[in-house]
Amino acid sequence: MMKSGHVVSPQEVALTVGSNTQHYQQIFTGFSMLARQGAIRLKYSWGGSGLLAQIDENRIFYDVIDGYALDRSGMDQCDIYYKRSHYSQYLSSVENGDKVRPLGLNYEVYPDRLDWHAPVRNLMLNHSAVDKLKALVGPIRRRFQTHLNVSRLQAPPREQAPGVMFLTRAWEPDDSPGHGMPRREEINEMRAECISRLRSAFGERCIAGFSRTAYAERHYPQLLAPVSSNKVDYLKLMRDFATVCIATTGLHGSIGWKLGEYVAHSKAIVSEPLNYLVPAFSKGKHYLEFTSARACVDLVLDLVNDPAKCMNMRQANRTYYEEYLRPDRLVARTLTVDRAR
Repeated sequence: MMKSGHVVSPQEVALTVGSNTQHYQQIFTGFSMLARQGAIRLKYSWGGSGLLAQIDENRIFYDVIDGYALDRSGMDQCDIYYKRSHYSQYLSSVENGDKVRPLGLNYEVYPDRLDWHAPVRNLMLNHSAVDKLKALVGPIRRRFQTHLNVSRLQAPPREQAPGVMFLTRAWEPDDSPGHGMPRREEINEMRAECISRLRSAFGERCIAGFSRTAYAERHYPQLLAPVSSNKVDYLKLMRDFATVCIATTGLHGSIGWKLGEYVAHSKAIVSEPLNYLVPAFSKGKHYLEFTSARACVDLVLDLVNDPAKCMNMRQANRTYYEEYLRPDRLVARTLTVDRAR
């Protein structure tokens, strides 16, 4: 049985993996880590539209999509629904909205050791012969390219010269954002103004710019990133150069994956307001909040000019990672929650 505060080991967890789980790697990694630790036994099956975990009579559904809309099939199947984009205002008007709980930050991260379930899981999620071959080879290739593994996607804070980093992308304006959420044009303009002001304020201490997409090259040629946007290069630069990192609102008002990467790397963070609830993640302690590009620069300047304050935030984010964001901890929290609210 599940108990509040711990998982009785070895608890059997039956995962039913649906067809739209391409962005669930953090969750899969968490389950894999718990299985390696002997805390759970994993059993896989295939079908449905998301990720459903069965523990005894308890059914837990996971949803990591950007927007606040719910998977109705998932709601019908589960006792508890963990939602990355947890929007309390929306949930208050939804039938059974009280079963929806905040999942937390999401980013792409793989186990340090080969997850033997991954090839089979990937085969089931891909359809063409080419995709199936890539699915088989991918987990083995990533075993030796460890830049996306747990041990590489985390770093304790260390003393270093102040460095400011904001690498992002410009979106083509072709979507409907959802009620109360910013349009792509608004997202692009906020990012563009932040890039321009950060460059002016911090000069060589700042690396900021848009990824070199065709759209960005047409519309923001003066604001293109001066460095490669390759994932490996980006993560290395974040680890070695940045002390303060900037986050802006994503599509459908989402919290971008880079925020999770910032926390895992123990960075001080300056962010636009978070539209969705993140458990135990506090403004002022884990990040500073801005609503204009000018305010963004002022807050970054505050951190750069106060090394003690900057380090305190970095240490707070390190602690948050260890307690809430590390994949095994994040998944364990969803399995150990007290069902009596």
